Amino acid sequence: MANHVNNYLSIQQISDEGRKVWQEVFLDRMQDPAQRVFDLREFFFDVDDEGNYINFEWEVVTENIGAKWASVEDGHEDGLNVCSAWSPIVPFAEYVAKVIGEVDPDVELVLTYEDEMPNFVGVATFTADGLDTQNELDCD
Repeated sequence: MANHVNNYLSIQQISDEGRKVWQEVFLDRMQDPAQRVFDLREFFFDVDDEGNYINFEWEVVTENIGAKWASVEDGHEDGLNVCSAWSPIVPFAEYVAKVIGEVDPDVELVLTYEDEMPNFVGVATFTADGLDTQNELDCD
């Protein structure tokens, strides 16, 4: 079983309108200089003054992120480097594709991931409709 999973979500195809959403909804929000890393749970929960999540539910995390935690270690105009616990961030990548897909029906994203052992490696592709393909290899 994986402990840490290295994920890289990259933009394969995006319009100018889609790039604006990528920048405003995702990159700008994650560029707070006070934070060294950005926790993906902050897309789904508000945080109080003490750093606690408001109305936190594990089911929301696993359904929308795919891992019990996931932190963006680097975000830039062409992708995100994310470290997650136990699982890849397939549901989050699908969420990103659908949000961008609201203004760019031709958006295409690619998620590559590997567990630190490596117990598994994988690749998934996404369109405005969500998950398109996923291939994963276990280390047997």
